[in-house]
Amino acid sequence: MPITASYPDLFGSGYAGLGYWGGRQTSKQTESAFDPRRDMSLFLLPQGFGMLAAAVFRFYRRRLNREPKIVLFQPLPPGSLKLCVGGGLAVLFSGALQGLLLKAVFGDELLDAAPLSDLFRTASGATLALLGGYAALVAPVIEEILFRGAMFGRFAAAGHPKLGAVVSAALFSVIHGYPPMALHYFLLGLMGAWLFYRTRSLWAPILAHLTLNSLAVVMVLAAKSAGQL
Repeated sequence: MPITASYPDLFGSGYAGLGYWGGRQTSKQTESAFDPRRDMSLFLLPQGFGMLAAAVFRFYRRRLNREPKIVLFQPLPPGSLKLCVGGGLAVLFSGALQGLLLKAVFGDELLDAAPLSDLFRTASGATLALLGGYAALVAPVIEEILFRGAMFGRFAAAGHPKLGAVVSAALFSVIHGYPPMALHYFLLGLMGAWLFYRTRSLWAPILAHLTLNSLAVVMVLAAKSAGQL
């Protein structure tokens, strides 16, 4: 059975463009007076509108073309849960090492300039809960459906999984809009593509991504409560 659904190419290009725009706008806002509600909306709304537009487009395309439905969310193969969690932990660890290296070379200012740093640093109450929940639980699902399910999946179905892994990981890195950690996002993209191809289930990269983001959010919140953010 093919490992991908035939999502339209507009899904990928449109969402990537909107996501990149949102990241750029958030970065610009951190240079001026910071408003958590306003700036978080600049980060979240492009992704929401991108997903809505893709869903509407796909619905009407299927009605017109009667394209077959191919299930992306097949059950995980036995014993693959440890592989998914381990993959997420490995990329989290590599990202932490990269962050420490950047801090040692360039100081705290470079990492403090990350688009999400100011969001977590200044947000509180319901805004902080919404931001943390989105980053830990929602973003991994949306991003894996797009970059591994739609983008990588189309390349893999066409017989070019290696090229698809590189292209989807590169685009995944770009839309995060933070060049100093580009390698971290690229490695996460490669790991997700490998898990998807190995297990033939999109649940695999989603679980790995959930593991990474959830632990990262916990670490950021712990640093914030300790006054280190």
